[in-house]
Amino acid sequence: MRRQIDNLIDYTKMTLNLENYILRRHQIYKRDNLFNEISYTLSMEWFPEHLIDWDDPELNPDGAAIIEINIHTRKFVSIVFVGEKSFVKQPLLQRVAKEQVIQWIEQETELIYGEKFRLKQSTENEYLFIATWKDIRVYPPASIEVKFDHSNRLVFYSNQGYFPESSQIIQEKYRLTLAQVEELSFQQLKLINFPNNDSQSLHPLYAIEEIFVTNNGFETISYEPVTDEHQIVEVNKVIKWKTPLQDMFVAGNLTLTSEVSVEEALAEDRPKRLINITPVVQDRTFHAVKSLLRQKYPDESGEWRLQLLYRENNYLVAVVRQTDETNLVFKRKLTVFIDQNTFEVVNLVDNKVMLDTFKNYTQAGSPKVTPKETYERLKEHLTLEPVYVFDQSTGKYILCGKLDCQYGVDAITGKVIRLDEL
Repeated sequence: MRRQIDNLIDYTKMTLNLENYILRRHQIYKRDNLFNEISYTLSMEWFPEHLIDWDDPELNPDGAAIIEINIHTRKFVSIVFVGEKSFVKQPLLQRVAKEQVIQWIEQETELIYGEKFRLKQSTENEYLFIATWKDIRVYPPASIEVKFDHSNRLVFYSNQGYFPESSQIIQEKYRLTLAQVEELSFQQLKLINFPNNDSQSLHPLYAIEEIFVTNNGFETISYEPVTDEHQIVEVNKVIKWKTPLQDMFVAGNLTLTSEVSVEEALAEDRPKRLINITPVVQDRTFHAVKSLLRQKYPDESGEWRLQLLYRENNYLVAVVRQTDETNLVFKRKLTVFIDQNTFEVVNLVDNKVMLDTFKNYTQAGSPKVTPKETYERLKEHLTLEPVYVFDQSTGKYILCGKLDCQYGVDAITGKVIRLDEL
């Protein structure tokens, strides 16, 4: 087993031209994806020879290389030269241009440009590619980012997210138009309060909440960022109880590291998939969360709902939200970590502390424009872009239209503003 890791270290050194670098330390990590597939990666810290005596254990020097590679596929996950400074003598590419960068990525990832990824943006020495299927974006998103210094030396590489296979795509012709989803678009218009830290006030604003509309125009899929990393199970079940629990909840320590041993990563019987979150597991998790709420929030029966579940390391993670959400742009959320073997709650994260920052903010004013007036002003800014979206129920990517709007309307003045300027 040790030899296999040594071979991978040698492969990394040769492939990335690290002849004048020395391996300082390394670890192995376990990762999972949308399909509950488990992969194992080797993370390495390489120091330039002239900095091998660096003695700060908390901080790596500029020029150090932090590299992560999949143990079984030999594909690089990330390559980061600290401070975007490289002491590699031989550049990875003799010429840094779009064609050469794409060719190297295709060779490294075995992805096909124009089919599974395309260029989103670039500058002189930086390139950002996004996952696609035949030039249509996919969601959850995946990306490949590459940066070079002015001597054509690689200083940053990141391959993040899942690039779907053709067998996972349900292909069809895109048929949606904005006219078809006009009623739905109006329903997505929300009045929200944005905090203004300068005036310590909450300013009302109308905006379109982004959503995916299936190609038939009749169904929707919510936009949920947590699916970027894990397969989730949507529950959306309100939690009620008649009596509180008198027991005091005591939070335990979380072990969130995904580091594993060489033996586990290379064992023939190593876990290759996460265990599915079955209805039985969902039910036991629901009751664990319910018991927690009866202790921590005894007077709030019916005010919380278990939104979704996913696995992370050795925990089942439950996302719990309030049933009666405010108009504040930031929403109250509990993230509950549950032992996957005993179904006991280990710890929770409550974002109330962050939300309390705004509790003394004053309301800037009442809305002066109606939703109908607002929608008329936003119609010309609506977008409906084709996207292949991962569908939890089928385990496939289905064609949808992403309904979105980069603009909002000031509910007091009626002025149309760009949301990224807030």
